[in-house]
Amino acid sequence: MKCPKCKGKGKYEVSVTEHGSDGVEKSSFPMDCDLCEGTGETTQAHVDAVEKAHNDFWCSCGNPSGDASYYEEGGSHGWACNDCGKVVQVG
Repeated sequence: MKCPKCKGKGKYEVSVTEHGSDGVEKSSFPMDCDLCEGTGETTQAHVDAVEKAHNDFWCSCGNPSGDASYYEEGGSHGWACNDCGKVVQVG
């Protein structure tokens, strides 16, 4: 099936906003699609597995308390929602 993320193109445009002492700079660049690995094709089973992994990792409760805890795990770090325990920010 045609990849739903890149619409079969194998790439998509990434927008970047950098905030620095000289102000704000916006740019964009093409990137290989991470869902289909740049092929433009994938399967529904793969899309479903990626969506499940995303939902299992990232907070979707909206973090109603606004509280998060810093974590370090397996060489990565970030902030986890104190309401549901899932990640709200990495890095």
